[in-house]
Amino acid sequence: MIDRRLNTEQNLEDAKHELIVIFEFHKRRIIGIECELLQEGEPSASSSNTKFGIALSEAFKSVLSFLFLKEEKFTFYDLLGIIISLIGIMTIFSETIFR
Repeated sequence: MIDRRLNTEQNLEDAKHELIVIFEFHKRRIIGIECELLQEGEPSASSSNTKFGIALSEAFKSVLSFLFLKEEKFTFYDLLGIIISLIGIMTIFSETIFR
C-alpha cells in the first residue's frame, strides 16, 4: 500500500502520473505487482488560525502528551501513524463541526 499525500503546490495529475510510471516500470520486471487506486483528491491546506487549525493543534498536543506520559516506547512510525489518523479524523468531522 502506498499513501501519497500532496503538498498544496503539487498537482494531482502530475503526482498520479509519477506513480503510474513507477508501477508500470516495475510491473514489467516483477510478476504479481498490482495497482488499484482507492482514493484521490486535490491537495488542500488550512490556516493554523482557523477553528480547524486550532482544534487540530490541540488534539495533537493532547494525544502526544498522553503518549509521552506512558511507560511504553513509541517509534517514529508509531507517532506518525497516530498523527495521520488524527488528521483523518479531524478532516472527516471538520465539515460538520466547524460550520
